[in-house]
Amino acid sequence: MRNYNNYLNIEEKDYDKPIYRVFKLEHFLELMFTKTLVLTLPKLWDDPFENYILNSSIMKKNGNISFFAFRDDFYGQCWTLNKETDAMWRIYSPNKNGVKVKTTIKKLYNSLYDSQKENKQRDISCFIGKVIYLSQKKLLKSLENKKLNCFPIISASCENLARTLLVKRNEFKHEKEVRLIYDSGNTKNKQDLFRFKIKPFDLYDEIVFDPRMEFFLYTVFLKFLIGIGYKKIITKSKLYQLSNRPIKM
Repeated sequence: MRNYNNYLNIEEKDYDKPIYRVFKLEHFLELMFTKTLVLTLPKLWDDPFENYILNSSIMKKNGNISFFAFRDDFYGQCWTLNKETDAMWRIYSPNKNGVKVKTTIKKLYNSLYDSQKENKQRDISCFIGKVIYLSQKKLLKSLENKKLNCFPIISASCENLARTLLVKRNEFKHEKEVRLIYDSGNTKNKQDLFRFKIKPFDLYDEIVFDPRMEFFLYTVFLKFLIGIGYKKIITKSKLYQLSNRPIKM
């Protein structure tokens, strides 16, 4: 066991908990062909409060204003502990043909960590954590105190910096997010996306297609996945499927 805290806000007993993510169909197919996952800079996320802490200006004692130099060093990808919700499909599968994959917290973390064998700093670069939810008032107050959830924002620990990406407002509490986080370090020519290699057949324990997808399309992709060797569960969500059970009078 490594002596680094790479699992943030997550107890060891929860490492094997299932987590889920919905991909647009074209992204899912691309990731299956390229055998990669893609993390993005938080500045591309919709909520303006994402990465709010590292994006904030710093007033020095002499009155000068500066910013965190490493605010764009971190990449992330959002997953959820929710097995399935209506909002999940409607938000992340707008064309009614999305694909939901299932894995575990530990498997997802290991996929990133194992991909970074050439990175001597991977022990302090790879993280996974549960999002904590605060009121906007508490979030803003944490900046005044230079602390977040009782730990210093500025420290030598990359863990503390990663934690700044694990804070959202209470209005998003229903999302029950888990985030995979990678610190790219002070590298040149930074891109908005960070790709890393995975073994999708090992990582994905289940593949579920949008409940609104046309059945003939589902059968096409079902045969495709079986044809390329995927042997785990493949199904189409029954979220909107009515039961024909008779009503007792």
